[in-house]
Amino acid sequence: MSVDQVQELYEDDFEETEEDTRSLRIDPKLESATWINKENPWMIRREKYLTDGRVIPDGKSGKRLKRKRADYILYYGRDYPIAIVEAKHRFKNSMDGMDQAIQYAEMIGVKFAYSTNGETIEEWDLTTKKQTTISEFPTPQQLWDRLHSENKVPEDKKELMLKPFNRQSNSPEGGIIEPRYYQEQAV
Repeated sequence: MSVDQVQELYEDDFEETEEDTRSLRIDPKLESATWINKENPWMIRREKYLTDGRVIPDGKSGKRLKRKRADYILYYGRDYPIAIVEAKHRFKNSMDGMDQAIQYAEMIGVKFAYSTNGETIEEWDLTTKKQTTISEFPTPQQLWDRLHSENKVPEDKKELMLKPFNRQSNSPEGGIIEPRYYQEQAV
């Protein structure tokens, strides 16, 4: 269902939330750039926590601050994050999430940060330190090529970078053990 169809359905009563902006405006743009696809569902992770939240001493115990969560993390390989996307409500400025996107990108070591309100997409390239307004998200291959055009990474190193984590079933319940946020960042 398109954005116009949803608005028409609800007419004047439709008040778009940030979640609506993501599903109605941002997801279709990510899908057209092939980040969202059935063959490789791991290419995008939504609302992924980056930290458990800092612990602040409080008397004899401590108090945990709010966890940091990225709206989207885009992956080139199964376990190789390449970009962060921060979503903002459609009525906010698309740059409103840029500082947060850059902070998260630096935290997890990716070189591309995006902030969007579903209408306009802002890109910050951490390798060139340049901000650009773009009309559509780059494809996974375009980001990979841009990332490695300057670095001249040898092919054998690229293969190693894209090698997925070992996901052998090690839990007592027989489930797959996913790496914790700090383990992903360390690798």
